[in-house]
Amino acid sequence: MPAAEHLLLYLMAMKLGYYARRAANGVMTRRLLRAWPFVGGAVAVLTILGTIRKKGFVGGTVDTALNVVPYVGTMKNLIEAGRGRDFIPTRTRLPR
Repeated sequence: MPAAEHLLLYLMAMKLGYYARRAANGVMTRRLLRAWPFVGGAVAVLTILGTIRKKGFVGGTVDTALNVVPYVGTMKNLIEAGRGRDFIPTRTRLPR
């Protein structure tokens, strides 16, 4: 085969690989964007015991319930970060 044909085949293969990567990248991006709101909920469920231990049963449950709701939890955490303190404060322990 002449060098020109090799070059043409090589460029076509590169172009095909480029489009395949772009398509796969777009599919992965769409999947991640669909799953993104539920990542916060998964983290909240994993940390529920620590939150209940710090804030008490009712406070920890309410805090985790708010964090589980996809967009509500994100807004709550952003506002808390801006304020510098939690909406539901950590319980104070009585001295023994």
